[in-house]
Amino acid sequence: MNNHFDNKFPHYVHSINTNTKTTSLSSIISTKEQKCCVECKKPIKGKFVRALEGMFHLDCFRCMDCKEICLTKFFPFKIEDGTFRPLCENDYYKRLDLVCAKCGNALLDSHVNAIGKKYHIEHFCCAKCSVVFKSQDLYYEHNGDIYCQKDYSILYASKCGSCRTSVLKQYIEYNNNKTKTIEKLHLDCYMIYKSWNVRMVPEYVPIKVYNTVEEEFKDRNRMEERVSKIWSILSSYMQSSAECMSKLLSFINSHSVNHEMEQANSFVYHIEVLFNALDEIETKMRQYKDSTGLKLQNEPRELVKKIIYFFSTISHSTGIPHDYTKEFLSLITLLAQH
Repeated sequence: MNNHFDNKFPHYVHSINTNTKTTSLSSIISTKEQKCCVECKKPIKGKFVRALEGMFHLDCFRCMDCKEICLTKFFPFKIEDGTFRPLCENDYYKRLDLVCAKCGNALLDSHVNAIGKKYHIEHFCCAKCSVVFKSQDLYYEHNGDIYCQKDYSILYASKCGSCRTSVLKQYIEYNNNKTKTIEKLHLDCYMIYKSWNVRMVPEYVPIKVYNTVEEEFKDRNRMEERVSKIWSILSSYMQSSAECMSKLLSFINSHSVNHEMEQANSFVYHIEVLFNALDEIETKMRQYKDSTGLKLQNEPRELVKKIIYFFSTISHSTGIPHDYTKEFLSLITLLAQH
């Protein structure tokens, strides 16, 4: 605490006196004795305040910051000459940085620390809808104010460059070479785009304008579920495919023909799952009268070439030398990528 402060407890004015009758024996002064105000240094005539080991004109006993008269409660503050001057409660707590950022009044009880500010518990609320935040509630800062998730989402949040919904959590900044802009993408949206070059909403689709916060939130929740499901399914498929080909390579190295054939069968099954899924997507697109199609031309052709070469190589794999095994590793890596 600042050494200028006498203590954190308030002092009270014990009596306001006059030069005539008084009810406080401790405040009686001799009429022959000349008394001066500690503040203005002028003689005291009429009412005065006895406090801070001295006497003040009633009009001189003011808070040294806000200049309001301190008639009852005050806090002593030591100035450079070693004497004390009064501070009102609010200005005392201001000097301690203990005032509410919302109402400006002193924080006398429990309070909340957030975004570098302090708030009364009941004043820690959304700047838009005034809902009071509970201990586990999420809140967001914008230009020094705090907002609930719903209001921040619709008023200020950036939109994801993939799914077009609000970016409220962790994100990746991505340089879009087509638009020459830096986009923010949700982590899962970025991983899907990076892994499979897919955006959840095509770039040519305009950003949707919502009429209500609730409408936007429903869409965002649906999109979050969809993104999570896509990432979970496709990443699991990739991992399973990679494990399948890794085992196949291991069996080839150990010259285990029977295991090679079993694992090759598993590999064919993975390819079947992939193309069945693509067929189902095409069917869905036709149901929704989307004539664009998946536009897959080079990818299937390249994949077929590598599959044929892969099985052709396996058929001659008995007794392969070490250098030939390296070729398998390279081929399986390419297959995994496709």
